[in-house]
Amino acid sequence: MPLPLDILSRNNDSPTHHEALAVRAEIEEVELQRERILAELAIIQAQLSHNTTRLESLKPILAPIRRVPFEILGEIFLRIPTSQLRPGNHQKSVCKLSLVCKRWRDAARLTPRLWSHIWLNAENPKLVFEAISAWTSRAGSIPKEIEISSSCCGGVQWGNFRSIRCAGLGKCFFSKDIFPKLLKQTPGTWRSLSLNCPSPDCLRIFMLSLQATGLKPWDNTGWGSLRSFEVTASKWADWTSPSVVSALSLIPESVTQIAIHLPPVARQEAVPFATFAWVAPLNIPKVTMANLTSLKVSSVAKAVLAPSALFSTLQHCVNLKTLEVDLSGHPLLCHSIDPRAAYFIEHGLSLPNLQHLRLRQISPKSLAALKLIKSPSLLELSISFYLDSYVDRDETTPNFSKEEGDIGPSAAYDGQALADFIHGDRGSPPTLQSLHLKNLFFFDDALHHILHDLYSLSHLQLEWIGIPGNADDFHDLMNGGPQCLPLLKTMEITKLKYPIGGEIPFLREFVEERGVDLKFSLHDRVAWENDNKRYFYLTGYESESEDDD
Repeated sequence: MPLPLDILSRNNDSPTHHEALAVRAEIEEVELQRERILAELAIIQAQLSHNTTRLESLKPILAPIRRVPFEILGEIFLRIPTSQLRPGNHQKSVCKLSLVCKRWRDAARLTPRLWSHIWLNAENPKLVFEAISAWTSRAGSIPKEIEISSSCCGGVQWGNFRSIRCAGLGKCFFSKDIFPKLLKQTPGTWRSLSLNCPSPDCLRIFMLSLQATGLKPWDNTGWGSLRSFEVTASKWADWTSPSVVSALSLIPESVTQIAIHLPPVARQEAVPFATFAWVAPLNIPKVTMANLTSLKVSSVAKAVLAPSALFSTLQHCVNLKTLEVDLSGHPLLCHSIDPRAAYFIEHGLSLPNLQHLRLRQISPKSLAALKLIKSPSLLELSISFYLDSYVDRDETTPNFSKEEGDIGPSAAYDGQALADFIHGDRGSPPTLQSLHLKNLFFFDDALHHILHDLYSLSHLQLEWIGIPGNADDFHDLMNGGPQCLPLLKTMEITKLKYPIGGEIPFLREFVEERGVDLKFSLHDRVAWENDNKRYFYLTGYESESEDDD
């Protein structure tokens, strides 16, 4: 009698002839059943795949994003991060968003601010007026901003400094007819014009081309309604050339904001104290300066700005409310043999309407010159020391002691000079409401000494700073009575370098007692050391190329 097949499957005995026949018959039956099941399963899987695909196509129809109104979609689009080189310019994001779907394209078209800022590469041979005008027309009645830039024009010439030569009238990239046509014929108004010209002659040719088409500085047109004018001259050999003087004389009278990015300075042998320093005024017409409410002046790493050059310009800015100066780490030093500086050393510089003063990348040695500025209405003061790209390095962080010669290393700067500059005229009522200090180390009591009688201060920001781990500054501020920072409401301490652990003595007790809203962050040394993109860590932005698509 043959053994049951399940018993044969559990041993290693050789099957008999009849058992082998039974096994083969069983195998054939199971294989037939398996084939039927697989056939049925294939049908079910096909149905399942179809159903899944159908669900994936149907569910998005009910997605909340489809019900979001165009206005809200537009606000979302406006919050997409823009280029660091051109904050507020949405050209790249608009092009990408418009390719997603018709609804997004329609939402973008119905959001005027997405189209109000345009950048044009002057080197591009395919610039078409109709296409650019159609783009800017979608901004509607919103004032528009335009930036025109080029990294080259003619050949390269050599002197004390390498500079780029203009190709000349008719060949210069900035002599194209499309630019004055845009400023004259485009509907609406232009709020801002930014020019990044490779040479001063390029700027002159651009301004003359506007004049040749009949555009006048006083015309009530797109050009005549301009409010902001910016010139980047970082590749130039000279800022004081006749080309610059004639070009700036054509700035519309409507302009109230000017930004100038100065070039490196050629050696001026005839003026001993002017070696590698701008000593001449900035050539902005007096009429224009009298109308200014905002002025920004920055210099590249190889340029030094003499106080006389800056102050000779500022003395005519009687209505100035916002001033930003970026010195790229160089000192602003007054020389007694400079006849222009001698006047300001004796009389100072009065800016009675100045409310916002932002000093970027300055040297502590500049404080002696800067305190000549008298600004009795100042509300906001921001100071950053040395280069922003090195704020994480101790060797480029200036140390401040309470007083000159006080306990501390010989390299410590005078905290009293910093305090005097921040406080201004102590005989006048305090007005300062916001103070931002970046990249400095306070020795014992220096911070307390600077802050303790800022009676009107409501916001304090300390960025990339250091303070001894046993310092009593906040203890002294807390115990100094209600007269110490009585109006302080918010405080930001960001990327604190020292103490390494972040425990500033008595800081917590101070903010709790005063009810101050504190935002706090440490310098993340692990992220800094492990991340090879150091610039990104320092600034929060990726480095970008102007020619990125």
